[in-house]
Amino acid sequence: MKISHLLSVITLSAVIMVSCKNEAKENTETTSATTEKTQDQPAQLATASFTVEGMHCEVGCAGHLEKKLAKLDGVQNAEIDFEAKKATVEYDANKITPEILVQTVEGTADGKTYKVSDVKS
Repeated sequence: MKISHLLSVITLSAVIMVSCKNEAKENTETTSATTEKTQDQPAQLATASFTVEGMHCEVGCAGHLEKKLAKLDGVQNAEIDFEAKKATVEYDANKITPEILVQTVEGTADGKTYKVSDVKS
């Protein structure tokens, strides 16, 4: 009885180890395929500029919006001229759109503070 129980435990352990190795291999293959697809598309750099209304200070408002835009995946550079109320964003058009940039700015704070207009890309 003890021998059959021991053999069952060993067999079950072997099955679990083999299945885990297969899952890890599948996950690695999927990740490699995704990475290859991403690497195949060269960056399509574009620039969007727009006016931002509702900023009250250079550091708190303009600086905060710059950082928020710069953190978006696909954004290469984000600059906001507080005096002119102009934002200029360089981005990868394969990853992000001007609409997402606008939503990000207008959705910051309470969603009512900043308004974007004159979007040019």
